[in-house]
Amino acid sequence: MKMKNLRVKIQEKLELNSFGPQYLEHNERVYKIKIWNNDSFLITDVTNAGKRGTVCNELSVNSNYGAPDLAFWNELLATHTTELLKATTDKILPPELEKPNFKFYFREVESKRLLALDLSTIKPLKTEPKKWTLPHVVRAIVNGQYEGLRCKYRHLDDTCEDFGKGEIKDPINFVKGIVEDPSGWWTHQQTDGVVTVCCHSFDSNEFKPKIEPTKKVKPVKTPEVSRRKFDIGCGHLGNGLLVWNRNKEVSGDFEKVAHINADREITYYIENLPSEVLTQVESYAKTNPSVSTSQPEIKVFNEGNPTEKNVYEAKKEARIERLRERAKQKHEFADNNGFDLFSEEKSGIPFGQPLVGSPQRMRQQRKHREKIANKIERGMEARNYAHDLEVRADAAESRRAIDSDDPEAIRKINEKIQSIKDGNEWAIAANAKMRKLKTWQDAHDYFIKLDDDDSKRIVTHLIQRKSFYAIPPTQIRAYYFGTDTAEIRRLEKRLKGLRYMGENSINFSVGEITVKEESGQIQVHFPDKPVKEFRLKLRRGFCLKWSRYSAAWVRKRTPSINNRYINELKNVLLNVEYER
Repeated sequence: MKMKNLRVKIQEKLELNSFGPQYLEHNERVYKIKIWNNDSFLITDVTNAGKRGTVCNELSVNSNYGAPDLAFWNELLATHTTELLKATTDKILPPELEKPNFKFYFREVESKRLLALDLSTIKPLKTEPKKWTLPHVVRAIVNGQYEGLRCKYRHLDDTCEDFGKGEIKDPINFVKGIVEDPSGWWTHQQTDGVVTVCCHSFDSNEFKPKIEPTKKVKPVKTPEVSRRKFDIGCGHLGNGLLVWNRNKEVSGDFEKVAHINADREITYYIENLPSEVLTQVESYAKTNPSVSTSQPEIKVFNEGNPTEKNVYEAKKEARIERLRERAKQKHEFADNNGFDLFSEEKSGIPFGQPLVGSPQRMRQQRKHREKIANKIERGMEARNYAHDLEVRADAAESRRAIDSDDPEAIRKINEKIQSIKDGNEWAIAANAKMRKLKTWQDAHDYFIKLDDDDSKRIVTHLIQRKSFYAIPPTQIRAYYFGTDTAEIRRLEKRLKGLRYMGENSINFSVGEITVKEESGQIQVHFPDKPVKEFRLKLRRGFCLKWSRYSAAWVRKRTPSINNRYINELKNVLLNVEYER
């Protein structure tokens, strides 16, 4: 491995009589080997040491009671060093290493709990921080941005005298202790600029930072948008054509890329788009005919392969697919963080073993077990959340409610009204037949002899309601089957509102403020951020809320939004104030 500033020495072979850490390199990976008491050893893959978000694998090998002296060296380290190093990285023990004299344990250590081998990866401080933290201390000491690093005192348990006072001659080893055993360490900067670094209250050290501020050079940022992948689609929406990116979803819908109005004017929602995307959007604008705002059918166009699926159905399917994909990810996370983490193979802790060793070692073991318990708890929460996501996906898939932004809403409501009317007519005819009969038994005996569909339907209903006539009087009500005219009136009222919204679209401007109707919403676009009092008035007085997806203040378009609402909104927008 190529390292600019390696803090350790890479050895060519292991030494039996060395009880300090030894470092070997194999397959471009670095391993630390520590031998304990001539009966056990620990191998750590320290290639990723110091890298946040990663882990370092460890293999611990203990000799069983009664094993021959130096068995760990004669049977393992001296002959199977390469296999042990590979097993540490893969966390899989090959069959030739499974020997009766030893116990093997694998575990993972957070890389941030190990000091990096290559000190050049620890960047120096550019300016002195306002509040010093331990990471600042590590960066300053490793890069020599200090002077006068010394130990003020170290109090022992059995004496009141100070111990270890004087200059710290090995600053890297001092930093290593802070990184790899951070419990109890804290730092504070005094009024004279000196930074103290203490462990609890018995170990106090200090240094004076020496940081030369560097000139800030603004790097040329490469827009992230140009590196993204786009899957462009478009469809008629409102008074023009909406272009979206199918590779990304925002708030349950495809990401908006651009809008082309009836005059072929393009409004982009994303800056620094790739040239091929710009070319594709411009081609849509050239071939886009004038689109009427009352166009009923909204189509999604795949590149060269148009389908008859409207945007509403595409959004619904995308939401269901997204919920199931999230549920799958949560299930995978739960499977990887189950109760088997407590097993001896994964935890590295033999079953029933108590906390052993020094207080520091016991604290490390306790933290290790707490981490395992926290992982299992998060796994259980993920499994419960995955179940909720699956329930939501099933509910969305079986949902039969009629939404106002559905292009087929008017047709579906008309069909529902007709279905209820047919049911009412059948109920009136059935009641006329039932009225001639007196009791439930008379009705049952009469209709069960008939073979037509209406009679079978009546018999089924009678059987379902038999318990209502178990106790006298058993006289059947004159209007046995009820009708539902209230639902018809409600649907007709809603149908009237949908037609009103279709005939009265909202699209106007007040100065630089644009108000338009899009995706079943009223969207208010401001050139700048209004003041807090004005935003509060929009929320409470007009039921508008900020949408990051639309980058506008929005509310659902309903029939209750009439001319009075629009006129009041216009008057309020005339007096808008912006934050400066």
